[in-house]
Amino acid sequence: MVLATFTLATTLMAHNTMSVPMNKMPMLKISRVAQLDNLDKGDALGADDADFYANVTINGKLTKTEAYSEDDAKPNWMIPLDTKKRYNKIKIAVWDDDGGLERSDDHADIHPAKGKKDISFTYDRYTGRLWGDVDGSFGQTIVSIGGGDDDVARIELSIVK
Repeated sequence: MVLATFTLATTLMAHNTMSVPMNKMPMLKISRVAQLDNLDKGDALGADDADFYANVTINGKLTKTEAYSEDDAKPNWMIPLDTKKRYNKIKIAVWDDDGGLERSDDHADIHPAKGKKDISFTYDRYTGRLWGDVDGSFGQTIVSIGGGDDDVARIELSIVK
């Protein structure tokens, strides 16, 4: 009876996670960040390329990516998820680094609603579903475009292994 219960539970778990490979480290992949407004308008060097970086917080742990200098950047930043927890709470803030002589860094608007700039969502490692400010599933490219605040940008991300 115990063996049958274990087998049934294992079968159900495998059925619920078929699309989510459990044998590799899950990663948040930010594949593209593009400015839709000139992020450097009003800065001393107003015509230079955006110097994107992201502050990514996963379950309270902050990771800052390296800067990537292009107005339409394809940095392929890979940030590991927390494998000890089923649910990963993720917040992404995108910035344009203005360097030492410029004023403070520009906060890019990647949130679809007016009045917010960052996106937050939860990823369920068992089902592969993500929901919050953006929705989708494991392996799917998720796109979020700022909702009209200053410094509008576009971000493309996915959860991969």
